[in-house]
Amino acid sequence: MMKKLIKRFCAAFLALGLIAMNTLPVLASGFDSSVKEGVAAIATYIEIADEQGIYSSGTCFFVGDLNKNAEYLVTNYHVIADYYENGEGRTIDYSPGDGYTYPLRLSMRVYYDQDSYDEAYVVECDAKKDLALLRLDSPTNRRHTLPILAPTEDMVGSTVYAVGYPGTADNPYYAPVSTWGIGDMTVTQGAVSRLLTTKGTGVKAIQTDVQIQHGNSGGPMVNTKGQVIGVNSGAYIQADGIEIENVNYAIDVNELIPILDRNGVPHPSGGGSFPIIGVIAAAGIIFIIVIVLVLVLVSSKNKKSRTPAAGPVRQGAVGGANGANAAAANAANAAQGIPAVRSLSVQHNGQRVSLKDRQIMVGRDRESCAIVFKEGTPGVSGRHCNIAYDSASGDFLVTDLKSTYGTFLANGQKLEAGQAYRLRPGDSFYLGEADNALRVELA
Repeated sequence: MMKKLIKRFCAAFLALGLIAMNTLPVLASGFDSSVKEGVAAIATYIEIADEQGIYSSGTCFFVGDLNKNAEYLVTNYHVIADYYENGEGRTIDYSPGDGYTYPLRLSMRVYYDQDSYDEAYVVECDAKKDLALLRLDSPTNRRHTLPILAPTEDMVGSTVYAVGYPGTADNPYYAPVSTWGIGDMTVTQGAVSRLLTTKGTGVKAIQTDVQIQHGNSGGPMVNTKGQVIGVNSGAYIQADGIEIENVNYAIDVNELIPILDRNGVPHPSGGGSFPIIGVIAAAGIIFIIVIVLVLVLVSSKNKKSRTPAAGPVRQGAVGGANGANAAAANAANAAQGIPAVRSLSVQHNGQRVSLKDRQIMVGRDRESCAIVFKEGTPGVSGRHCNIAYDSASGDFLVTDLKSTYGTFLANGQKLEAGQAYRLRPGDSFYLGEADNALRVELA
């Protein structure tokens, strides 16, 4: 009798699950409003002499682990270009041509509403791709991260949405702004027209008929499941400055994903919010699994086990005790986090680059170095040093590449060129001068 009841319950929940599976695509169509919780306004804040205020603004969205507080954000390079090219937060001298020089400082602010904000710092940017990855000083719970999905040709013709704060970017100094709350952002609907590679630059882009206005720059283009497939860039502008109606572009997230990978920022595809019937279906499936497990356990108790008792653990023929210790060390290292190197130089604003499954070079050469120092930085060569991570020992390996000024440990010891030196997580070293310091860490 009990078995029959269990079978009926299982059949009922299975039927409900099948109904939910067929219904989900219908209920999931349309804009996922939870996307707004992952979007914010970003503004360049200017302080010059005794004056201060918002200089220009755009839109940004948060990326990273879907189960953790938001820390990393993405926008267009042109949104942060003034900040990046004028001191990156440091005070510089500015001469407007009136015969005087004024102290000027720019900062990037991520606004959650008109009165609350966090400062953001550049992790990596690419002017050609018009992309910038930034981070907050500490994670926030004011916004959540958004899932990312690389677009494919079968998405052409599908519905997409541009989310952001139009009408607020590229305004003159002290542009009037009302408020930047979640309820103030706009959602514009359209379709994917085609996927393309732009002539001359090779940058992958998404052509769409979604109207992307000033201020939408840097915001996400999402599908009906709330997954980001592109970074809103702008409308097509002819040589005479006239916009062509319904021809707008977003940067394909295939251009963004390598930047996230280089900096150890996860980018799960997620899937947006689920309708309630999907939750019920999931509960039904879990119920079925629990019932099956209970039946298996009851059955196993009524039978005499034929499995022999487990004997003592023996060392394998390969590795022996040393192999076991190495495996334990590997597991401990993996549990601590992703190996990375962080620049402590003020010109990088805390840039961190992942060393997971790769080694990197540091120096002034933009083509080959993952952490690039500006031309003319005292003490830094074009290809100054190499950094790698030894997963077997949990050590970081730093090798000077015959640099002109040398690579030094924190205690001032100079590294012999071509010789790998082992550092532990948290150790620091510098290139030529103490101002060009870096730190290895498990993040």
